[in-house]
Amino acid sequence: MSRFLDALSDRVLLADGAMGSRVQVLNLDVERDYDGAENCTDVLCRTRPDIVREIHRSYFVAGSDAVTTNSFGASPITLGEFGLSAEAFQLSKRSAELVREAREFLTGDSRAVQDELARRMDAASSALQFEAAASFRDRIRAMTAVQAHQDINVSGIGE
Repeated sequence: MSRFLDALSDRVLLADGAMGSRVQVLNLDVERDYDGAENCTDVLCRTRPDIVREIHRSYFVAGSDAVTTNSFGASPITLGEFGLSAEAFQLSKRSAELVREAREFLTGDSRAVQDELARRMDAASSALQFEAAASFRDRIRAMTAVQAHQDINVSGIGE
């Protein structure tokens, strides 16, 4: 069993809050910070990793046992709305790296990094379901590329 599931069987775990809500209160520039992709918080992993990392760090400092990656919309389908489909894998991978970097400042910390995959799946038409499944595979590959100690959890499939 993973450390995350072991901890969950022992106690109630505290998770982070919403990344999008934290980002929306910041005074960010569409061109400079979002690289022209207004409200695409996933692109901040590339353009403003300092902001993403600091938000993750603040959740760890506040006591979160699990912090979710900044990759809510990091699928080729959703990123396609911004002309960024080709960046899906790299943005997903970078989002996991940023949570790990935020956690590493806490020496010896082993709290979990997690990714939510299917939050937008219920909105997808049946024609998009096959394409969505392929994009989820890409997200899982990105998370696996960063995983070193089985501390990354993937949730959302079937929800």
